Amino acid sequence: MRNYRPEKRGIIAAILFFLIASVIGICGMYYTLLESARILGRDLVHSYVQDEELNISKFRNQISLGLIYLDEMNGRNAGEEEKEKWVRDYFHKIQEALPNVGVEAYAVIGGRLITEDDWDGMEEYDFTQSIWYRKAAEANGDVIFTDAYQGQREDAGEWVVSIAAIEPESGDGIVLDLSKETFRAFHAGQRLPESGAYYLCDSNGQLLYSNVNARVAVREEVLESFARTLCDKVKRGEVTERDNNFIGESGKKRGVYFSYEDNGWFCALTMTYDELLKGMRSLFGWY
Repeated sequence: MRNYRPEKRGIIAAILFFLIASVIGICGMYYTLLESARILGRDLVHSYVQDEELNISKFRNQISLGLIYLDEMNGRNAGEEEKEKWVRDYFHKIQEALPNVGVEAYAVIGGRLITEDDWDGMEEYDFTQSIWYRKAAEANGDVIFTDAYQGQREDAGEWVVSIAAIEPESGDGIVLDLSKETFRAFHAGQRLPESGAYYLCDSNGQLLYSNVNARVAVREEVLESFARTLCDKVKRGEVTERDNNFIGESGKKRGVYFSYEDNGWFCALTMTYDELLKGMRSLFGWY
């Protein structure tokens, strides 16, 4: 018996050591997995931001090119009729060169608003008081992006985002309105991780586009409220790249990965912790 007790204590100590080492190992793997998930999420959302930048750069480049042509025509004192004819041809070329789902093109020529199609109430519309014109007039010829707002067409019924530029000396300019349908067309081929959800918001937190892998359809107003809350929490520093836990629209805990575009728009990817930590289940089962 005297020889048995030390052996028994040694076995117990070995078991305790194994259990402690296992717990430490599991904890280490847990935090390593979380860090790997952060890196994966960060890389994914940055890739989505690059896609967003590529999409809007196509419109930015077309507007910049249009402004160059308008400036050239003003430089040789082209008449209003010639410029209007060129602008209408330019509208058709934009439709061929760009995704044109839900896109409306306008131009300002000689203090008049030129459109592809006139609309009811256009005669009373003072474009110089519009959000896009005031912002573009202050930008010294640079291309500007507005946040979402009620569009100039009274029959539109929904928000639009305007991309515009005004030539400083002449006041001539180009403006494109992008609608909800435009953003849906942008993201038609977007693929997300299982349980992933993607949100694109303007700088005020207005939801421009969402892609949610959910078993049950989520109402648009619920997604808009969630996206605005998430955007506000990031702005206030309540959600950061390190402290990135958030209760999602389905009530489950999610990891949040976010970034901003050059124009101030907010992009976020969320994934459930069940998805992020699913590799731990088999590990716990083994132990």
